[in-house]
Order: sequence, then C-alpha cells, then structure tokens
Amino acid sequence: LNNIHVSQSHQRLGIGSKLLNTCACICAERYGNAGLYLWVVQTNEKAQRFYSRYGAENLGESTWNAPGGTVVPLYRFVWKDVQRLRSASC
Repeated sequence: LNNIHVSQSHQRLGIGSKLLNTCACICAERYGNAGLYLWVVQTNEKAQRFYSRYGAENLGESTWNAPGGTVVPLYRFVWKDVQRLRSASC
C-alpha cells in the first residue's frame, strides 16, 4: 500500500476505512495471505492510531528524502497476513 490521504474536511466519514478495506480485499484475492505494509511519517500520530486500530504493527523505521532536501523520519506499519486485515474489513 503506497499511502492513503483523506483531506481533513472529509476525515472521520469512513473514507479511509473504505480505502483500506478495498485494498485488503484486493490483496487477499490476488496474493492470498501475503503481508502488506506502508510507511507513515513519524509525526503523523493520527495515521498511526488509524492503522493500529486495524491491526497494523509498527515494525521498522526509515527516512524519506523529500523534495527540497528535507529528510522525513518514517515508521513501517505492517500487517503480516492480509487475510486477517481482510476478515476484519470485508
């Protein structure tokens, strides 16, 4: 999963959940019980809580060399088995 962005004015309406659910269902159909992960900016605690509610685990760190020369610290949020995410969301 590359990323999910929902504008602030449309958050808490279930849009992010539907996007994550759809991704989980497609991945489960195509890839069985393979894992799924995405990178989350370390300062984005709201996103971290969202993914954690769906069972993702914070299992790594990295950085992103963003345009303009800034270095952004990231966390790697992982679902080890997409079937578990799918069963909670499809």
